[in-house]
Amino acid sequence: MSFNYRQFLRQTPKQPLQAYFNAQSYALSIDWSQPDRKVAIELADAIHQLPITHSTSILSDFQRIDVLADDKGIKALINASANGQNLILIFQSLDNNLHRALWAFVVEPECFKAAEEIRYFDYRAEGQFASQYHAAPNLCVSEHPADIDAFEKAACTFFQKRDGSGRHCSTDIFKRHSDNSTQVTLYTEALPNNVIEFSEQGLKRRASRPAIEFVLVYRPEGIVETVA
Repeated sequence: MSFNYRQFLRQTPKQPLQAYFNAQSYALSIDWSQPDRKVAIELADAIHQLPITHSTSILSDFQRIDVLADDKGIKALINASANGQNLILIFQSLDNNLHRALWAFVVEPECFKAAEEIRYFDYRAEGQFASQYHAAPNLCVSEHPADIDAFEKAACTFFQKRDGSGRHCSTDIFKRHSDNSTQVTLYTEALPNNVIEFSEQGLKRRASRPAIEFVLVYRPEGIVETVA
């Protein structure tokens, strides 16, 4: 189902929406004292009237929030937090999953970003996209800059030899606190692509350099799971 931002606004309490827009630089004349339903209507109309660059940024944020606004997304947020029990207490006081995901987006942006990666891995691992390998147990996944740099250079070399991609690589490493695992996300630059898209000047072709995402999770019992 495609994302519907008007439905998103109708289902989200006005308090976290106000916190979100207060944190942005967009000047919206919204009467936040109105009932939630009327605030949602005003916000939808106001977003529609914004310059396209601003409205696109807002709707992109809303789509990211919507992805984590289900039970699996909430579990990913808790898994990404070093203070999971405290986060559970906060979530219990909020109205619904959209409220919880939007709160995390505004208040805990780094946790939110890590949760997006956890949610991506967990979703892919549930299907037929995961592979599992055995390694030594209780290893330490190094986060030393020199080790990360060596890993990225090795990944770039691999992809360049395979198909000519991999001109650049970037790595994110973070803890999965609920299951005591470590997740490593590798982004590698794919081969250039040419896409057709709408711009202010009409329909245009634009060259892009897409990033391909590869994820591995190391579990202390010596299991390594990978998805791509």
